[in-house]
Amino acid sequence: MGVCTDIRAVADIPGEGEVVLLESTAWDPHWRQPLVLEEPAPLPAGTVLRTSWRIANTEENPRNPFVPVQRLSMARRTGAVALLLHVAAEDAAADTRLHAWHKTLMRARR
Repeated sequence: MGVCTDIRAVADIPGEGEVVLLESTAWDPHWRQPLVLEEPAPLPAGTVLRTSWRIANTEENPRNPFVPVQRLSMARRTGAVALLLHVAAEDAAADTRLHAWHKTLMRARR
């Protein structure tokens, strides 16, 4: 969607503070390709991931498809803004924990 102009993802690592994983201040949703980190980012247990998007729903935004400006609904599951994060476990034991965590997360969203 042309209303998203900036994307940022940070990891708040216990004992280390925030580390920027991804930052794009000129995001163009027409790229339609995954952004991949140059190096893997191993994240210890307890790390909190945070993402933010800048939404420019204005006539000054040249990529805004809504001219004249229309109301945006940013409610859950609208598809207006989405980010997929792909993760991989470093070994079989971590993979088992990752699957268990994911099941717990999915059950909590029902």
